[in-house]
Parts: sequence; C-alpha cells; structure tokens
Amino acid sequence: MSGDVEATIGDIRSGTLMADTAHVNTCSESLTKRSIQIAHFRELVPNPHLLREHLNDLVEDVSETAYSIYTTGRAEQVYAHAPDGLLTVIVPSYNSAAYIIETLESIARQTYEHVHVIVVDDGSSDDTVEIVREFMKPRTNTLSLALMAIPHVGSPSITRNVALYNLLPESTDYVAFMDSDDLYADPLSLSHLIDALQTNPDATAAYGDYDWINAQGTHEKPAAGLRRTRSGYRWRRDQCLTWENLATGRIGVFHLQCLAVRTGTPFIPYRPQGEDEEFFALLFRASAEATGGALTRIVQVPALVAHYRKHNESFTSGSQPVRQLQNVKVFTPDPDADIPPFFQFAGIPREYQTRAFLSEWTLRREVRLAARRVVRRRQSPFSAVKRLLTLPNIRKRDLVLVPLRQISFKFFG
Repeated sequence: MSGDVEATIGDIRSGTLMADTAHVNTCSESLTKRSIQIAHFRELVPNPHLLREHLNDLVEDVSETAYSIYTTGRAEQVYAHAPDGLLTVIVPSYNSAAYIIETLESIARQTYEHVHVIVVDDGSSDDTVEIVREFMKPRTNTLSLALMAIPHVGSPSITRNVALYNLLPESTDYVAFMDSDDLYADPLSLSHLIDALQTNPDATAAYGDYDWINAQGTHEKPAAGLRRTRSGYRWRRDQCLTWENLATGRIGVFHLQCLAVRTGTPFIPYRPQGEDEEFFALLFRASAEATGGALTRIVQVPALVAHYRKHNESFTSGSQPVRQLQNVKVFTPDPDADIPPFFQFAGIPREYQTRAFLSEWTLRREVRLAARRVVRRRQSPFSAVKRLLTLPNIRKRDLVLVPLRQISFKFFG
C-alpha cells in the first residue's frame, strides 16, 4: 500500500509536506509515494559536450519529467525533523537485483543510530526497483530509506549527485557512499568512521580499509593496508597517509565505500575511471591548503570497513564532467604540466615531484593497470611486461627495487 502525494523536491527536503501527508497510512508495509521533478538536473552536467552525445537530450528531458520517490515512514520523520549527527548513505544502483538486498541489509545492521539511506536507480532493466520497494515495506517504521528511479544515464557519479542535490535531508551532518553490490564489513563500520570525525572536529573525512569478495560473497583477498595486532588492526607503514607514500604510489587504490565526509566537503567523482582516486586526491589537497601542507584533515581509521565485490557487472561507463557538493572551488589540472594529474589534484609538495618519486609512482600505477588488463584478457602478460620495459618515465633500476620494497613492506611493514 502507498499514498500518492504531489510534491516538489524542495517540499520533501524542507519537510513542509509533512502536515499534508499525515493522512497516509502508516501501518506496516506502507510507503509514501510522491511525484516530483528533479531540480536543476542540467547543473549536474555543466559541460554536456563531455558526455556521450545522446545524453544531451536525455538530460533536458529528465529535468522536465516527474518521477516517483518512495519513502518509508521513518524517512518521512527524518525529512521533517532530522536528528543531530545524521549520516546519509547514498547508494547508486543499476541492474543490481542480485546484490542490492545484501547491501541494504549491511547498512541496516549498522549500530550507528542516525542513518538515512538514499537509493537512486539509474534506469535498471531488471527488478532492482521492485526488489528495493519490497525490502522497504516491512521496515517502513524502522529504516529511514528513500528510493528514486531516473532514466538510464550510465554514470554512478551523476546518480550520486541526483541524491546529493535533490534528496539529501537539509540537516545531514555526514555523507557516506556505498555501491549497490558492495557491503559494510562489520556492524560497527559506520560508527568507526563517525567516531573518528567526532573525535577530530577539524577533520573533513575519515576512511578505513576494504577487502575483496567475489560475486558469491566469498572472500578472495584480504585488506591490503592493514596488519593484525593483538588489539585489532594497524596500518602498514607503506599505507600510512604521508606525502611520501602518496608520491610513490604505495597508497594506490581508494574506494568511496570506505569513506565518510562532513557535508560541505568537495565531491568530485566525475571520471569514467579513477573517480574515487580523484576525489581522495582533492581531499588531500583541501587538507594541505587548510593546514599549511599537512594531511591532518583526513583521518585513517585502522578498521576493516567494507567488502569490495569483484565481478564483471560493475556500474561504470561514460565520460563525466566535474562537479562539487557545495560551494567549494573546483581544481582543474594543467594538461601540459610535467607531473601527472593526480599530483596536481592532490597538491603533492614540490619536494616530492622529483624524477625518483615520479618513476616509482608511474611504475606502480602502470603495474596495476597492466594487471587489470591481463586479468580481463585485454592484454597478454608478454605485451604487458614489454610495455613496462619501454616506458620512458620509469628508471630501469626501479623495475628491480620497487618489487623488493613491496615485498619488504608486505612482510615487515
């Protein structure tokens, strides 16, 4: 059962509709359904020429079409009177019927008290939307969850920003991101992140580590950055957040699923590949600019936060422009610079822009990319090695020294 209510997005976010919707049935398994328009959708795509050409008409149509948003009874209360310390978890989805219930259950199990969930579906052709609605019904009074479906755009970044700009409760204090096929590793995952932000009031972001699971949910690879201790975990020396580790590429893989940020933190995940890395890099730069060169605004939490699912149906495609969460300056890299865009985005200090650092960073990055191409059978192992040996920016001795350092960190870090 659901109650249909006409509304604008502003009404939903401000809570002004709450008095008008009091008649909606609040018994178990009832949801509130509204017909709304996506406000300012074109502003989410400020440079539409960067998108695939056929998306231009779609973006125009989306902002003029009414869409349905379903909310649980608990979500109605949150939109009307958001509690202090509210954390909103944003979940973009596309053809995630096989995994999304597991994802939502991992969020529902979190012990952090004030959690609101927004699922924005990117025009799935399977039963994702129906499955989420059925998941919401018996939890209408216990789980704060809003569900919205838009036409297929093919960009998790745009899908996330639909939630950020249109459905985020106004009093949200923290934002986290979870993909519709990944999981929180522990009921305390979000508590660990928020505790770190509350303990460090100047911090803008906190993140932990992740391990790997396969399509069936079986563990395939342990967390790369953590080492077990008698009392829990600690970060390996090569994974600690330092300029040296960033400039050498030792910290090479970042995922939004391990992260929580304060609202107002720059949100720039608009790339067909590497959007998570770019966002983290901008967090590093913002910290350095605010503290005179320190990385203290980002807190590393020594905890396993997420399970990252490895399979062949991940939600990625398209070329996307750059956007931000609130009024924070957008940084554009110089394509003619002698250093990689990551160094520019992250604001790597000049003393770490030497040939030695750039060589190690380039080698580590190229090895990761080559491994990905080989696993996906887009390149043979022989041609991958041949390419590495001919890259001009890599010092030949690093082909030996870097693997030895990696082995040392793995066993003694």
